[in-house]
Amino acid sequence: MDNILVPVLVIGSLVFMYILSYMLNKKTPIPEECLEAVDRTKCESCHSFTCTYKGEE
Repeated sequence: MDNILVPVLVIGSLVFMYILSYMLNKKTPIPEECLEAVDRTKCESCHSFTCTYKGEE
């Protein structure tokens, strides 16, 4: 039982850290100077479904 517990805890903690960092990144506002640098006409080229900038039109 101890042989399985360590890998499960390591993988579980990695998944938890990934989800936590993803959620915190979503809440972080985009800096104003970065908004000016993005060209809206080329915004569709990356096809990122997690892009929060694309929805702000």
